[in-house]
Amino acid sequence: MKIHKENFTLILLRILFILFSLLISYSFGNAVFLSQTGKILALLVGLLISLVLVMLEIFFTKDIIPFISIIIIGIMFGFLVSYLFVKLFLLLPVIEDFRNSSPQEYEKYEFWIKLVLSFVITYLVLIIVLKAQGEFKFLIPFIELKKEVTPQSKGELYVLDTSILIDGRIYDLVENNLLRGTVIVPRFILEETQFLADSEDKLKRAKGKRGLEILTKLQNSRNISLEIYESQLPFTGSVDQKLIRLAKTLGAIIVSNDMNLCKLAQIEGVKYININIVANVLKPVFLPGEEISIKLIKHGENPGQAVGFLDDGSMIVVENAASLIGKIVNVTVSSIITTTAGRIIFAHLK
Repeated sequence: MKIHKENFTLILLRILFILFSLLISYSFGNAVFLSQTGKILALLVGLLISLVLVMLEIFFTKDIIPFISIIIIGIMFGFLVSYLFVKLFLLLPVIEDFRNSSPQEYEKYEFWIKLVLSFVITYLVLIIVLKAQGEFKFLIPFIELKKEVTPQSKGELYVLDTSILIDGRIYDLVENNLLRGTVIVPRFILEETQFLADSEDKLKRAKGKRGLEILTKLQNSRNISLEIYESQLPFTGSVDQKLIRLAKTLGAIIVSNDMNLCKLAQIEGVKYININIVANVLKPVFLPGEEISIKLIKHGENPGQAVGFLDDGSMIVVENAASLIGKIVNVTVSSIITTTAGRIIFAHLK
């Protein structure tokens, strides 16, 4: 309800601003122009300017506003410093002598001296303020360019999606100290997980409940700091697009097992961790010719093939072993195929 009130207030302020601009334009047109055409033109110009300003304000995000604020303050400081510097510069004995000896020449160059000095000094002050923004925030505490989730945020920032909560392996990574820092769960991800948990579909409901359980475990973990990102996002789009823009804004790493999300993050230049890729990398390495002991549990796709699985989930396809299904056999590795979903090991009986 709070968000709706904020939106209503902004819309009301924008309407009042446009109406006030029209009033000023109308008054200006009546005071300056005698013809009706001039008055209408002034009114249209006022309307156009007010609409442009409102459109710019709508496209401003919370991350742009601090940057604009620091620039404005830098320019103000620059004007102040340049004003004082120019005053002192004009008091130099050399300048005083020039003014007394050639008043007309001095008046000719005075304006340009003030303009050049003011421009250069304002520019230098603005650059110093922008480059020393970390120290500058101590002078003006309410202006800070760096986006922080909360004052408690420490270490790396990780943004989770719904798939990683449902998957559950994120908790194992955290408990084994493979993932440390601050884990961020955006409000829209939490709502999506809750929506799954409330689904009438039995499978979706089970996945949603598992995601909420993993979230509770992460919240109780001592190895990380878990935070729900409550702020209203200034951008729209799909859930994946929101995640990527949020991660880019916060400088965070996306943790997911959604291959499409990870590909999109790579295109956008956002760091990501794909749990499936991590799992594949950590699986034992087998070379052609090595022997493996495996229990065959079902038929393969081709005639005569039997399939078994290692403890890490890797599938082993054994040629000419269909008659041995249900038994533990020793096989020799022939070849290995790695895919995004895992790896397939082809073998033959020893």
